[in-house]
Amino acid sequence: MNLNVLIIIGSQILFALGSLLARHFTKGDPIVSVRSVMTVWFVVYLLIRLVATIMELFVLSRVDLGQTVALAGVCGLVTANLLGVLFLGEVLSVQAYIGIAFAIVAIILLGY
Repeated sequence: MNLNVLIIIGSQILFALGSLLARHFTKGDPIVSVRSVMTVWFVVYLLIRLVATIMELFVLSRVDLGQTVALAGVCGLVTANLLGVLFLGEVLSVQAYIGIAFAIVAIILLGY
């Protein structure tokens, strides 16, 4: 796998981790309040997203837009579902697992 693919995978892992962090701290809150954005977890969340965005911008400067966005979307799908299963105990259908397998094949194909 080339460096660009690894960077996109890393950025999507960071985006998913940031989403996991946000879900943990905002679960049950109907709206994100001013008080909640003035906390340490929110600053950490912003820093994680900033690093992930810089990683994506790096790849965008080197690879075609369509390939980068497609790769980021597929990697985001896979990482979000993996984190959901591993950390949130989410159970997916057989069709969902088949779809994720196709997404992994897409990552491999887009990487070449």
